[in-house]
Amino acid sequence: MFENLTEKLQRTFKNLRGQGKLTEEHRECLHLVFYEGMSLAEVAAIQRCPENTVKTRLFHARQKIKNCLRLLLEREGSAPGVES
Repeated sequence: MFENLTEKLQRTFKNLRGQGKLTEEHRECLHLVFYEGMSLAEVAAIQRCPENTVKTRLFHARQKIKNCLRLLLEREGSAPGVES
């Protein structure tokens, strides 16, 4: 189950990147925080912006991923608790 969901999440992320729905700043924030394990302060220093901007970028990036994944799961009929 988790492998299938992981594949869908990876596909969703690729679709968002390919469609240009995530800005470079959003992608970089996601990568640095979730893949590199950096703190918000470290990401803010790299991106030369306030920590609150990093938080906002992460929030919006997660919302876009969440919405795209929800649509994908609804379309494929495999979202528990999601009605079509």
